[in-house]
Amino acid sequence: MKIKKLNLWLSIVPMVIVMTACTHVRTEPEVHSVTLQDTQWRLVQLLDEALPEQENVMRHPALMFLPEGRVAGSDGCNRLMGGYHEQGQLLHFTQLASTLMACVDGMETADKFNHLITDVRHYHIKEDVLELFSDSGELLMRFHRETATDGR
Repeated sequence: MKIKKLNLWLSIVPMVIVMTACTHVRTEPEVHSVTLQDTQWRLVQLLDEALPEQENVMRHPALMFLPEGRVAGSDGCNRLMGGYHEQGQLLHFTQLASTLMACVDGMETADKFNHLITDVRHYHIKEDVLELFSDSGELLMRFHRETATDGR
């Protein structure tokens, strides 16, 4: 009887050791990649010109890529909406429309934004930065991801 118990223990112990050794405990934190969609993007640069911070956050150009290929945002003066097509790193805006308010401040930025957005052909996201490029690879716009702590 003692030999049977010993054989049973000798067969169970190695299985437990193997099963325990095969489990992997994840120690590094999970990295959540930032996506184009469902992220609020605040414009920080047009071509090679950095945009100053605005006291009124409604006057800061921003984009939000919505489900089903829709985009909404602001050019810094007017609200805009329309569509977009994304395939890999390719990006193209379609059927863009906006309100037609005249703004005392910010019309130059709004006009430049509206002109450049039609030239966007691809994008790149790295961490909290979205960059939009022309067909020739020229950087047109740079955005930072808005977070809940930004208070916007």
